[in-house]
Formats: sequence, C-alpha cells, structure tokens
Amino acid sequence: MFKFLSRLFKMSKVPASTRAIAHRLRPGLQMLEDRTTPAVSASFSAGTLTINLSAAADSGDLTYVPDAAPVAAHYIVKDGATPVVISGYTIGSTTATPATVSPSVTRIIIKDIGSKATGQDFTVTSLDSATKLTAGFSSTGVETVNIDAAITGVTSNGITITAATEIALGANLGVTAAPISLNGPVTLSAAVVLTTATSGNVTFGGTIVGATNNLTVTSAGSVSFGSTVGAGDIAVTGTLISLNGNVTGTEATLTGPVKLLRNITIDGGAGDVTFTSTVNSDSASTLRSLTVAGTGASNVIFGSTVGATFPLASLAVTTTGTGTTTLTGNITTGSGAGVSFADDVELAANTVITTSNANVTFSGLVDSPTT
Repeated sequence: MFKFLSRLFKMSKVPASTRAIAHRLRPGLQMLEDRTTPAVSASFSAGTLTINLSAAADSGDLTYVPDAAPVAAHYIVKDGATPVVISGYTIGSTTATPATVSPSVTRIIIKDIGSKATGQDFTVTSLDSATKLTAGFSSTGVETVNIDAAITGVTSNGITITAATEIALGANLGVTAAPISLNGPVTLSAAVVLTTATSGNVTFGGTIVGATNNLTVTSAGSVSFGSTVGAGDIAVTGTLISLNGNVTGTEATLTGPVKLLRNITIDGGAGDVTFTSTVNSDSASTLRSLTVAGTGASNVIFGSTVGATFPLASLAVTTTGTGTTTLTGNITTGSGAGVSFADDVELAANTVITTSNANVTFSGLVDSPTT
C-alpha cells in the first residue's frame, strides 16, 4: 500500500487533492510497513551465516544450542525474543536414521541494511566452541554490539566490529593470521585477551573503558589505540604500539616499541609501568610529551632508549610514593619542558640525558643497582 501511494503521489496527472491525501497517509503507512517487515532476518550459504537488521531500534541475538534430542545442535537467531527462520539452514536430527547434523558455521556477518535505522543492538550470546569461525566475524552499522562468547580460531578475514555507540566486549578474541579491528567505543564487561598468533594487527578506533577488568593484547603485528584506554591491568605486546590517548590502569606493561601520536599520560595507579623497548614521538616535526604517573610502591621501568629516533618534547615521571624509576638507555628531548623524575632513579646501564635548552630535574636519589 505504501509503495502504491508513493507511486501515486509522484504521478503528475493525479489531482492535487489525491496527492495531498497520499502525502498525509505516507508517514503512518511507512510505520505500518516497518512493523510488518521482519526487523531481523538471517540466511545461510556455504558456511556463512548472514544476519541483517533493517529497522530502527532492532534488537537481535545469536545463540548456539547443544544437542537436545531429537534436535541436533544448531544456531538460533532471534528478533527480540522471537526466533527467526534462517533461510538455507537445515537443523539436524539426532533420531533420524542415520542421524543428521546441522551445517557448520565458519563465518558470521552482521549488518545494518536499513535506511537511517538507528538504535540497533545485537548480542552474540554463545557460539559453537568445537567448530571455530575460521573464516571470520564482522559486524557493520549496528550501533551496539555485545560479544559474550569467545571468537577464536579465525584464520582468514579477521574480526571486524564497527559500532557507533558501544562494543561491549565480555569474551576473548583470537585469530591466527588475520587482523582484529574494533571501530567504536569499547567497554570491557570482563577481563579479555585479544590475540593475533602469527600475523595481523590489532586496532582500536575509539575509547576503551574497562573499570577494573584487565586488558591483554598479544599481537604478532602492531597494536594501535585510537583514543584513551582505561582498564585494570593493561598488558600490550606488539611489533609497534601506537598511543593516541592517555592510558589509565592498575598496572601497565608495554612490550614492544612505543610511538606517541599525541602528548600522553600513562597512569599505572599503585602498579608498575613498564616499557620493555624504545619510546619515540611519531616524527621529528611533531615532538610529543610523555608523563608517567603512579602512587604507592609504583615503579617505572624504561627498558631501552627514549627519544633516540624522534625526540620527545618532554619526559616527566610524577610518581608519588616509594617506587623507583629504572633507566636502561639514553633519553633525548627537544624543545619542551625537559626531563624530570619525582622519585628515586636507578641506572641499569650507562645513561645520557640530552635536552634542548630545558632543565633536567632529579627529586630523589640517583644510584646504580647494588651488586
């Protein structure tokens, strides 16, 4: 009816009074059409489960159900609380002769196919832990995505989630030779581990908020943080770690070269802050400042040079308590606030500190390790 009136409305020979009636009815008929069109639909083909959300405020769910005679283990897609038919997907039977199984799902694609369909959310409640999503997982356009089941064993296409409102991450993500890309604000609802085993970068495009939940990222490629990071214990390993926002945790360990994309503060709370490798600005023309904060017995460990490739604008260790800052390599800063250490400094190697017309301040003791 709505489409018929739309065509009628556009016909120039239709009397103005009729076009006016069609115009007045159009919003209500559009709403009626939206309500009668399935909001969440699903299809299956060649191992790929595709889930489409088409209307505003759609809410969907994916669940894997184990064997429960006479029905074999299978996936269920829900529109709200109502299961929808997955076209092309035949559920197996444990009592058939011979017994049949449901087809294996090796890839999941979730997407918003609506026009101006905002306020959507989708939850991955459970997955088949035996048959991994080897061909990848992606969600695009859905505003809120909740991951409550681990996505691991991915060997191609990677894991990509793009969500404008929230990516609620409550389970681990793991790939073998593919990237992980989370484009949107991330909330850690549990301690999570993200892993790329043999190759593949890990990219966070938005903020990360984790309260006291731990965040561990172990990447065979690079790790990029596009905004601020807040969590419990933070442990990041990569061939290059790029920071574009402040980092706040109960401990922070950065294993790999660190590149500062802006002025950065890293606060480890009462835990240690450790840099195992080099720390540099992103270029010679954009010098960045680094502030490292902590309380109590918090220690700061620099495991290599700071500013050797691209100098920092300044380096300030502002820890307050009984901790120690350990230096294992030279420190170089350009035109900025210089270098300052609020706690005791321990030299783990011969160290040269170079600034450009700026002060170097030691507020505590400077010593070598005891032998």
